[in-house]
This record gives sequence, structure tokens and C-alpha cells, in this order.
Amino acid sequence: MHPLPLLSAVAALLAATTVLANEPTSGPEAPLPSPPAGFSPPPQLLAFPDAAPGDPRLSFPECAGIPPSDEAPFYDYNGLSGRYAGSRPAAEGQPLQIGFALTSSGPGPWAEGEYSGWFMTAEGAARWHAGHFRALAVNPAFMPSIVLTSGFDTANQGYSVLGLRKDAASGRITALCLYSWRQEWPPTVFPRRPFALWRMF
Repeated sequence: MHPLPLLSAVAALLAATTVLANEPTSGPEAPLPSPPAGFSPPPQLLAFPDAAPGDPRLSFPECAGIPPSDEAPFYDYNGLSGRYAGSRPAAEGQPLQIGFALTSSGPGPWAEGEYSGWFMTAEGAARWHAGHFRALAVNPAFMPSIVLTSGFDTANQGYSVLGLRKDAASGRITALCLYSWRQEWPPTVFPRRPFALWRMF
């Protein structure tokens, strides 16, 4: 297992909200948006030395078959473009179906592009959202994340990337395991559970 990253370092990365006149708004030097108030980013996946067998923090059946990011780290989002279906049940803010189109990516850990898709609402209905996203892959200090920076009425919609599966032959990402910033960490019972995105095409 990898050691737990410093949560303060993660918070520092995600806390950049003020854009100065000479501060870049895209590319590897641009900061990721800040998470919702009160959100505490999770540690690097599955490093829970205090957990006993059966602890829900160690078992993510929603993401079966998707390698966790601390056991199979990924360093870019090349191959993300495409359309994905979300696993069920779906909590508020979870994509039921989402498409990503990369406009910039790697070889460094950052990526950005456009997204569009259907998301679950608090009322249990599906609502269409589209806009820009930014993402950070695994690096020595920070939790990988995907942030939908526009297209929502509320603050940034963000997800921690707990795992990722990539096809070795094509280089395409075939599945992701995500945990919504709307939910407290650690996972317990629904809706505080991770969810999977599986490639459709």
C-alpha cells in the first residue's frame, strides 16, 4: 500500500479559487477549482491500517474489476474520450450517462476538456448538464480528481478517482471508480458509496 498523502497538500491544491489577471485558466499551471465548503478530500484509496475484515472502506463491489489507484496508479487521462454509463443505484449528482471529450491531456498528470450527460437529481429524475471539466491524475502528493467546472447551477461538481481501468491494446480508459464530493468520507452505506462509469463506446 502507498502511504497516505497529506490531506493538507490536497486541500492546498484544490483551494485555488482566485484567478489573478496574470494567472492561467487552462493548461498544467492552472489551479483546480475548490471543493464544496466543508468537504474533506479522502486519503489515497484503501490505505486504512485500522480497518478490520468486512470494513466497507475495503470493499467496493460497485467498482468490482476496476483496479484501485493506489495499487495500479495512472499518470494521465489519455484514452478518456468517449461515452460512459453510470452504475446504479445513483445518488444526487451522479452521472447516469456521461461523455468526455479531451481537449488537452498529458503526458503530465493534468487534463481538461468538455463533458455532457444525464445526472441524477435530488428528486430522483434525470437532468442534462454540459460544460467544461478539469482533471488531475495520480502524482506523489495528491488524490486524483475530475471536476466539472461549469454546467451546474451550484458550485463545482467534483469526484475523487478511486480507480481506473485501461485497455492495454487500444489505450482507451474502459472504466472509472468515482466518489462524489457531495458525500462525506469514508464510504458507509448508500448514498455514501463510490460508483462506476463503464465505457459504452
